[in-house]
Amino acid sequence: MAHLPPLRREDLPQYESMFSMMETNAGFVPNAFLTMARRPGMLDALQVLIQQVFAGSVSRETKSLVALMSVHAPAPNTHSAVARLALLLSGNQTPHTRADMLRKQRAHA
Repeated sequence: MAHLPPLRREDLPQYESMFSMMETNAGFVPNAFLTMARRPGMLDALQVLIQQVFAGSVSRETKSLVALMSVHAPAPNTHSAVARLALLLSGNQTPHTRADMLRKQRAHA
């Protein structure tokens, strides 16, 4: 259970473009976004990060692949969380367990 309840999406119209993009690509808006909105500077910084991750000449597919590999690195860390976010925003679903990941890898081998 969260220590701080998420704010209501309808109360945050300034972030609607970010929420819509997340909903389009991932199918939902994470409660973490709605909770971060309690500290607007955090959500603003996340929005800039997301824009920078998807800017540039590297293809979206390559970014998604890098994100997928980062998420499933042996030692999860903060970088994994950022990579997981990038993967969700790219519209790809992440395997939920290491076993899921291994099954997917074997299926493509």
